[in-house]
Amino acid sequence: MSSFVFSQATDLIISEYVEGSGSNKYIEIYNGSMGSINLADYQLQLYANGAASPTSNVTLSGTLAAGTTIVYKNSAATIYLGATTNNTAVNFNGDDAVALFKISTSSFVDIVGNIGCDPGTAWTSGGFSTLDKTLVRNPSVCSGVTIDPATSCPFPTLTTEWTQSNVDIVANLGSHTMTCVTCTPGAAPTTLASVFNATTFCTSAQLSFTSGNGVNRIVVASTANFADTPVNGTAYAANTTFGSGSTVGAGNFVVLNGTGNSVTINGLTANTTYYVKVFEYNGTTPNCDESYLTAGVTSFSFTTQNNCSTPQIRSILADACSSQEGLDELVIIENGADPLSISDITLNFPSGGSYCNSGCGANTLLNNPAYITQLNTLAGCSLFQYADPIPAGAIIVVFTGLTPSYTFDYSSQCPSATTYYAIFCNNASTTGRFANSGVGTRTLDAVFGAATDAVTYAPNSLLGDGSFVDFDTPGNPTYRQELNCIYPLGVEWGAFEATAVSDGIRLDWQTISEKDADYFSIQHADYTGDFQQIGTLDCVGNSELSIDYTFTDRNPVTGLNYYRLKQVDIDGEIDYSSTIALNYQRDELAVYYLEMLQQLVFSKSLKAGTTVSVYQTNGSKVVSLSIDETTTAVSLPLASGIWLIKLEDPVGRISHVKLMVR
Repeated sequence: MSSFVFSQATDLIISEYVEGSGSNKYIEIYNGSMGSINLADYQLQLYANGAASPTSNVTLSGTLAAGTTIVYKNSAATIYLGATTNNTAVNFNGDDAVALFKISTSSFVDIVGNIGCDPGTAWTSGGFSTLDKTLVRNPSVCSGVTIDPATSCPFPTLTTEWTQSNVDIVANLGSHTMTCVTCTPGAAPTTLASVFNATTFCTSAQLSFTSGNGVNRIVVASTANFADTPVNGTAYAANTTFGSGSTVGAGNFVVLNGTGNSVTINGLTANTTYYVKVFEYNGTTPNCDESYLTAGVTSFSFTTQNNCSTPQIRSILADACSSQEGLDELVIIENGADPLSISDITLNFPSGGSYCNSGCGANTLLNNPAYITQLNTLAGCSLFQYADPIPAGAIIVVFTGLTPSYTFDYSSQCPSATTYYAIFCNNASTTGRFANSGVGTRTLDAVFGAATDAVTYAPNSLLGDGSFVDFDTPGNPTYRQELNCIYPLGVEWGAFEATAVSDGIRLDWQTISEKDADYFSIQHADYTGDFQQIGTLDCVGNSELSIDYTFTDRNPVTGLNYYRLKQVDIDGEIDYSSTIALNYQRDELAVYYLEMLQQLVFSKSLKAGTTVSVYQTNGSKVVSLSIDETTTAVSLPLASGIWLIKLEDPVGRISHVKLMVR
């Protein structure tokens, strides 16, 4: 079981690090404690080029109020126009450590990088870097790095405690959000994933496996047999295009994160060996309570095909899931570099003759629009279509019966960004095209215009109903069993993105196709991971085209916002998108107290209908007022101490501000 502890910061932290172009260097310090802090007790220290002692050591001055920041800059920095203080220690490059040192305790309160070592040009990890980047401390971080990391020169919290932006991004300077949630991952799963299968193509591979007992799992792929493992309490974004997802160690990319047990990896290189590991994990709150099973995880490998210029037979379903074998077998073909006319295809089956559109008599290759519609309707998305010619590089599924008797339910494969091209043998015989018993071997020959291919298998090596035989380019067979006879075509949503805009966070997503779709439920969660519906949007319903959708969340929280889509069909069937996150920093509201007038004064106007509530630090409400007209001041007598101000505007947007009255 996971646990969550809500705590309060006890000291300063470095809340933002800007290693910009030229001299555009900034360090932001945040006071997340409940009281003001005397900065004269602190030094900002620079450790340049691997130095073990400070090369620049500047004692700070002034007082930093609770809940506020101070921004120190290189004297030549120009890109941030807010309030700043020059500091000669802010003269770092990506390979220089920066520390905040407390004089009274002779100890560090925070460190960026690693003191006493030089990483080269920068500390890097999982796509993060200290060179030409802006790093913002995550809201859940409540204390700094107080012990210098081990001497092997790591920066272990680079990916776990910081959010990265590109060079010269300073939009977050001058304010910081701290939620102070400490997450404790619970027990890890105990059963590993197993029984791995891979059907390989030239630039893609279709993987399936038996899941372990984790709530979720990540699939990590690499061109090296890696030893890296995921970090507890860390969420990894998946992308089925190799090289685009989060990394678990350099060069090891996450291609699946969720409950599934199959994935199609795209963007691969032909004739290349890839290594894959599946890490089961428990936990439901992103970047908080993930607990990974890493002990005993071994990799399995596959090699992409090397003949990509001509069509190749990649797999056959040689033992159907029904008694009417001849109607319910399959041939999977990967097209080559050129479009392929169906009239150029000839399939010479081990049993039952040859099928083609010239010279095979009635044994022709046809379209069956009604059955394709049936397949797509049952699947819930437009997986299959017919085209002549078939596009270059496409995956072709040949059904051995004109109207199969078996119910091929591909609903587990939807939605999909890939189209599969269906062809039907003009066959009504139930006698199998493939032999599924007997000694010796059987061969399927194919002609694709000027190219040919042939694959051979042993019937007595089949595993029973649902037996597929996969083939590499030389024709070597691999035997596996899919008990539902569904060839794993792979699963992925269309694009789903979040963008900060002037009035909130805009969500943009795309459906590849729609069938009997009803509506989207747009769901939001903050750092607690508790998803709540914030809106609905009707689907187009039925479409063979890509459809773009947009929704704006006009009340995001300051800090990390998590979003997912719940798509509901007309019949009540439900499917979820992946979860995405955006660190949103709104224009911060400042509150001041004028003791002589006994007024709260706000840096921005409050609209009529806004509710102002005042709380003690123990959470008890003192007073709540409703604003009758637009104003920047509210009369309210407050005693000395720390008060929490909650503002709720007329449309329900909420802001919290901490106020100290002296």
